Amino acid sequence: MEDTYQKLSNNQYPGGNCQQLEVFSNHLYTKLKEVTDDATAQRIYNKLIQSHKVESLMAELDSNQINNDDLRELAKASGYFIASARMMSIP
Repeated sequence: MEDTYQKLSNNQYPGGNCQQLEVFSNHLYTKLKEVTDDATAQRIYNKLIQSHKVESLMAELDSNQINNDDLRELAKASGYFIASARMMSIP
């Protein structure tokens, strides 16, 4: 997501990022179920999986359907994704 944010901020197409985020989200859900209850894992997964359709954001950005505030939200979501992933690496 951080890469997507950087690319969109620089008006570059985030090719391949959808697939990466989908794989990461699915893997993170599996890992989350190991350390928390299924409902919590599902709630976090649902938020993360929504972010995987990031490549369509380029078209929205080009047509002014999203703005810098929306990009800041993407950066914030990126932070949540990174924090969730790091939580999984803490023993």
